[in-house]
Parts: sequence; structure tokens; C-alpha cells
Amino acid sequence: MSCWHSKRKHFIAFLVSSLNNEANDNDISSGLTLPELFDEIKSLILTGFDTTSTALSWFIHYASKHPEVQQRIKDERREQNL
Repeated sequence: MSCWHSKRKHFIAFLVSSLNNEANDNDISSGLTLPELFDEIKSLILTGFDTTSTALSWFIHYASKHPEVQQRIKDERREQNL
């Protein structure tokens, strides 16, 4: 079966199932502990926002210092009718 046809699982649901697997297994090294699970979820939520805003800030700063980049962006937008 193609991966396009298989049921996709949300990543946070995957992390939670890892917690459940850890609780059902005697091997302590498998799965996540509850504090590790919360840390992973917080990291996913917070770093996604911060990374995007930082990248956009650097792009705006770079474009403001390089008029040729601004012109290329304007030309591409004009070509694509955006």
C-alpha cells in the first residue's frame, strides 16, 4: 500500500502513543516519560513560531539592505501577476 493511502497520524498523537508504549513495556529505555512528552510538545509549539518569525525578520533585514533583491522580488511578482 502506498504511503499516500495509509492513514496519517498527527505527530503529537505519535508522541502520546510513545508514552503509552513506554507505560506498557518493562524496558525503561523505550518510549517517553511524561515530562519528556510535555517538553517535546512545548518545543514543537514554541520553536515553530520563533523559527518562522526569526527567518522572516532576517529576510526583511537582508532585503532592506540589498535593493537588487527587492527589485528581483518585484520583477518576479510582476511576472506571476501577484
